[in-house]
Amino acid sequence: MLRDVPKFWIAVLALLGIACTTYSVVGIYYIRLEQRRQAGMQEVMASAQPIITALRTYQKRYGKPPENLQALQQPFPQPGTMAKNGWEYSPRDMEWTLAISVSADYTQNWSGGDIFRYCSDGKYFAGGDDGELERIGEWGYSTYF
Repeated sequence: MLRDVPKFWIAVLALLGIACTTYSVVGIYYIRLEQRRQAGMQEVMASAQPIITALRTYQKRYGKPPENLQALQQPFPQPGTMAKNGWEYSPRDMEWTLAISVSADYTQNWSGGDIFRYCSDGKYFAGGDDGELERIGEWGYSTYF
């Protein structure tokens, strides 16, 4: 039976089989990456809640955000495994941002540079220097390419 099928079509079928297998493996990888990313974001949001509460309390008491997190004079939980480094805090005027740089293990952006942030004013920007923005509850996930 196979002798009747031209070698070209056997090669095409073999390539299709390889392509389907590769597509399945890559698809499973990206599904697991997204599951890990979602779990990482939940961990960061939970860890950040005491810091966000302390920042809001400080701002209400003193009428402005603190210069740095150390001004809050209390220890805070680490952001979790998704963070490349620790917490990144940036006050600006009457608003502030709490963020993490995302570890390469949690992004499909191989060049890195993803940021997961909470902006106290709720304003997030997409495009330009901020790359693509994904909103996750009160947080914003920026992907830079």
